[in-house]
Amino acid sequence: MKYSGLFSESRLDAGLSCPMDENDANAKTIKEYLFILLYKLWKEDEGFSGKRPFGNSGWSFELYQPLIKNNIVDYGTLDEDGYVDELPKNIDVFVSDMIIRIFTK
Repeated sequence: MKYSGLFSESRLDAGLSCPMDENDANAKTIKEYLFILLYKLWKEDEGFSGKRPFGNSGWSFELYQPLIKNNIVDYGTLDEDGYVDELPKNIDVFVSDMIIRIFTK
């Protein structure tokens, strides 16, 4: 697996250390959230729910929101209540690159 080449390593590191608001995984940073997600996948094995790993669907938005809020990714917007209104173009690529960064750093 290789980086997309769209983002610098320093930007990916900023994303991984980005603080999270209240979330279903009770993670303090995006890196911790991804760690908990992988741990849960491993422990629950066949019982793991990719749609609702923490009990709610839409869990990926818990990652998107702090990335947008903290200006780690460009062009995304939040509504007046702080929920994701518009997703940045390559946000899923950014999250994939952050995952690669965790294991190749």
